[in-house]
Amino acid sequence: MKIKLLLSSVFIRKITLCTFLLASALSSFSQDQKPIKFTLLLNKTAQQIHNIGGSGCWYTEEIGKQWPLAEKQHIAELLFSRGFEKDGRPKGIGLSAWRFNIGGGTAEQGDSSGIADPSRRVECFLSPDGTYDWSKQQGYTWMLRQAKNYGVKDLIAFVNSPPVQFNKNGRGYKSQKDGSTNLRPDKYDAYANFLTEVIKHYDKEGLRFNYISPINEPQWDWLKQSNQEGSPWTNEEMYQTIKSLNISLQKQKLSTKILTTEAGQLDFCMLTRDGHHAR
Repeated sequence: MKIKLLLSSVFIRKITLCTFLLASALSSFSQDQKPIKFTLLLNKTAQQIHNIGGSGCWYTEEIGKQWPLAEKQHIAELLFSRGFEKDGRPKGIGLSAWRFNIGGGTAEQGDSSGIADPSRRVECFLSPDGTYDWSKQQGYTWMLRQAKNYGVKDLIAFVNSPPVQFNKNGRGYKSQKDGSTNLRPDKYDAYANFLTEVIKHYDKEGLRFNYISPINEPQWDWLKQSNQEGSPWTNEEMYQTIKSLNISLQKQKLSTKILTTEAGQLDFCMLTRDGHHAR
């Protein structure tokens, strides 16, 4: 892997100053030793990362839908802008990736969803009768559009839970601790087609998702105590989901790529059928 640092002259001056101060401090504590020399090779690539991103889950639904325009525009600037003030201060942190949460429908269930915090419930575009309502998730979509307008390179769709009507217990989380997905065995293709329809809709809106992550942090139990949408997945279940989604995307001639690697922390990978961690 390689990483490439693109630094403005302001940042270079700051790094140089910090290096000088650090070297001065070290030399003051080691008078009998030779000075330590630091050399920054700004033109040498050591490692490359694809992006530095953030997620709109959970707060952007309320912000994008309810907050005054000037205030939410300022938040978008802080997240996505790469511009600078006249004095050299950055206007924002210039994220290069943004994750959009495709909801599972716990918001429509309200208090009966079992998720106590309303801000952790998410609407679902797919209604139980099979129709789509694209007026859902207005706040999430507003912030997604800001990311696009600011030139964020990678827009990523991800899912915490399949639509509740596709799940074994009709909930956005698991009822029992067994390490397997909440998605019903007969709903893999339906789930894949749902994700494809969402991607196709946003393509038409000029908000193309570069990537889709159909599974989120599969190693956790995602029981009610988690207080949000979520589902565990075994390796076999992940394979079946990704295979179905790939077929569905190809049928619709969509170019969005599937993110297959997903974990909640670095030393976890996926789960085997018996619930053990595969590393």
